[in-house]
Amino acid sequence: MASPKSFRGFGNRRRLILFIQAALVSVVAAIGIALSELPANLDNTVFPACVLVSVIAVWNFWSWRLLGREWFGPYGLFLMSASLFNGGQAFLEVLGLNVNGVLAGHYAPELTVKALYLIALGLAALHLGAIGAIRKPAVRTHFRPRPSDDERDRASRAVGWSCLLISAFPNVLVLRDMLSVVASRGYTGLTDRPVEDVLPASIRLLAGFLVPGVMFLAAGSRRHRHSLTLAAIVMAVYSGIVMYSGMRRLGAPLFISFVWLYHSRIRRLPRAAILSTGVALLALFTLVSEVRNEPGPWLDAVQKARATSSAAQNPIVGAITEMGNTAGTVADTINLWPAARPFDYGIGYGYALLTLIPNVGWAVHPTAARGTYSEWLTRMVELRTDVHGGGFGYSFIAEPFANFGWYGVVPLLVLTGYLLVKMFEWATLTDDPAKYAAVATFIVPLLFFPRAETAELFRPLVYYSLLSYVAAGLWTKRFLSKSRAGQPQRIAPRVTGRRPVPGGQPSLESTAPRRGSLANSSPT
Repeated sequence: MASPKSFRGFGNRRRLILFIQAALVSVVAAIGIALSELPANLDNTVFPACVLVSVIAVWNFWSWRLLGREWFGPYGLFLMSASLFNGGQAFLEVLGLNVNGVLAGHYAPELTVKALYLIALGLAALHLGAIGAIRKPAVRTHFRPRPSDDERDRASRAVGWSCLLISAFPNVLVLRDMLSVVASRGYTGLTDRPVEDVLPASIRLLAGFLVPGVMFLAAGSRRHRHSLTLAAIVMAVYSGIVMYSGMRRLGAPLFISFVWLYHSRIRRLPRAAILSTGVALLALFTLVSEVRNEPGPWLDAVQKARATSSAAQNPIVGAITEMGNTAGTVADTINLWPAARPFDYGIGYGYALLTLIPNVGWAVHPTAARGTYSEWLTRMVELRTDVHGGGFGYSFIAEPFANFGWYGVVPLLVLTGYLLVKMFEWATLTDDPAKYAAVATFIVPLLFFPRAETAELFRPLVYYSLLSYVAAGLWTKRFLSKSRAGQPQRIAPRVTGRRPVPGGQPSLESTAPRRGSLANSSPT
């Protein structure tokens, strides 16, 4: 337990860092307002804008560590993903590793500067909300004296086994379909095919329960090595298959989330091992990107990629360059809203919430019929890619701009950071396995959220994370009732105001002392 003095010291440090972060957001916002009001030539300010993004990113991570939080934690991982996807090319530009320039010079310098400025403002606002959500030091406490650890672990394992059973047969269908398409047509064959050839949405929805199955089974298996080993094997095999198929957005986050869960809940891992694994994953990102569009065996595709690609010579730089291309969607959003499409004023978030409703009662889901921001942007910018079923992805920083313009970025991203950290603190400052598993399940879609939009986030949050957590609560109540039913009942004697007699029947004689008895007589 932390002492009151340490709590006061933490509170003072938190208030100071929160003040600095609020001042940083205010200064960045003031710079934008000044540049919009005053005539200025932004053509020569690309590098200073890259420096601004880099400084804000470094400060975000440093201040998070000053608050006693880990970088290899839920928010630290999300912040890393948000920084690399949106500001990766800015970092390379500052380090002199961006050979082709920011976004390869595809955008006018003024538009590039505006995109970098919006990214800097968004990252600063996100971290402001995250700091505001912290209330106490990172001291883990037991979640409750009751239910016992064994009962809560049993409940988590029960949810894990149930989810794995639900997803077993659907995953056989999904993985078989995925491997057959990739073997014959490559990764693009998964998107460039008629709708009638795609498996039904219900099958894919049930297959997704593999993620909470693995996480809840592992979280409840701290003292059950066989179950933990099985969960790790299922995770490794599934991640390997989807990475082989080219679906990095599912394979890599699933692996990272499972490693975090093991590190936080089961056993601490060496920092060197975590760092080396992260570097290897970045290199694997580049490799998968080069070979996934080549049908046939992987070895042939790897040799062909090595012969034709220069990115394989420096896989880390190649991975960060590719991830940083997400900044292009920010530039396109600034360029097309409201010139080609009016601001949505929150309608986009409303349709994202509609994804919680299953696709029952209509041929096409309303959100799919309206289309996502990524689909619309791809159709406007690169029609050929859209025709073949591909897409650019999107950016969680560009989405507030598409809804409310410049004035919506700060409040919405502050709210995003606040809500995320509140959820993470709710789980990680306890020792509840179900809470850890719920957060680990949510991390899988969250790590790709910086390159996506909220329409892809609500359904996995509710269906896989929160519903599984509720199911763990129901299992806990069931195990508690069984354990209480198996314990011998102790019957306390009734207090009736009458004297108890052998046999348990109350005596008719009153327990009050009689008048004139020794109890009422005064001492002589």
